[in-house]
Amino acid sequence: MKKISGKFMGKKRAVFFMALVLAAVLPLTSAWAKGYVDTGRRCSVSVSISEDNSFGELRDVEITVKFFRIAGIDADGEYRALEAYSDIQEKLDAVDKNTKASDWNQILELAKKDAADQKENVSAKVKNGRADTSDMETGLYLVTADSVSTGAYSYHFTSGLVSLPDNEFYSMGQGKDEWIYDNVQVSLKPERTERSGELEIRKTLKNYNPKTGTPMFVFDVEVYKGSEVVYSNVVSMSFGEKGTQSVKITGLPVGAKAVVKEIYSGASYTAESSGTVTIDSIRAGHTEVASFTNDYNNKLVYGTGVVNHFTYDGNGYSWTQQKDNSAMANGMTE
Repeated sequence: MKKISGKFMGKKRAVFFMALVLAAVLPLTSAWAKGYVDTGRRCSVSVSISEDNSFGELRDVEITVKFFRIAGIDADGEYRALEAYSDIQEKLDAVDKNTKASDWNQILELAKKDAADQKENVSAKVKNGRADTSDMETGLYLVTADSVSTGAYSYHFTSGLVSLPDNEFYSMGQGKDEWIYDNVQVSLKPERTERSGELEIRKTLKNYNPKTGTPMFVFDVEVYKGSEVVYSNVVSMSFGEKGTQSVKITGLPVGAKAVVKEIYSGASYTAESSGTVTIDSIRAGHTEVASFTNDYNNKLVYGTGVVNHFTYDGNGYSWTQQKDNSAMANGMTE
């Protein structure tokens, strides 16, 4: 991730900090840049996505980046918090060459809290991995980026601080030792999480004879992401009356294929639906449904069952017996 820096000197102190854009602000040693800050000059920023081939799909997504001006800066490089962010002033006054990353993070967190009730000063739409802004005032800015989603992933961006103008020499250790007002570089650092969906196994018993006991219906569930098995289990439902019950399996990866097979239904109840349901692709934030239906077949065969649930604790297996996996707390539905 590119580093954006600025050195700000006052008559009483010289301050130099390095901002990890959309991450944290870290102080370095005190240094002098050439000249005073031209506070009336307008600045421009170039926003790009951190170069990472695994996040290449972000170039096809529009990302909204917001800049909140939280403090002004005078010709000597002294910060003055804006009224809406006045609670950061005390910490800004304490900034010097010994300021730690944790101190900048405190300023960042306070600014984020204050910004919740404020409208951004400047916004930009990152398209094809890049966005450019112009006509920005000098000062210290809180930078945020809205989360975005693609087909299989959600991307989040950590907020950070950036100052206008910048100084290339103290940012990169090379280049010109002068204030940079134009084309200040800001790099977005994404964090990716896999999106997920749900699978609901829904069982309907059309008619029930109490003389058959409490019939149990058992299903084998296999979920694949490509050639990898990401979920494998056996679930069951027991009925004490006619109606519909269901079992939900959550947190399944988007794009996964699910195969649900009814492997046991007892002797007194005949399946009226297919014994196997295949879900070709789990969708993000969606509940896929595999439905099965049975009816009483007039055979008076008593039957019931239990589920043996095994848990591995790293040393060995323990097991408990469960009546079934169904959502009994939700009741039966006609």
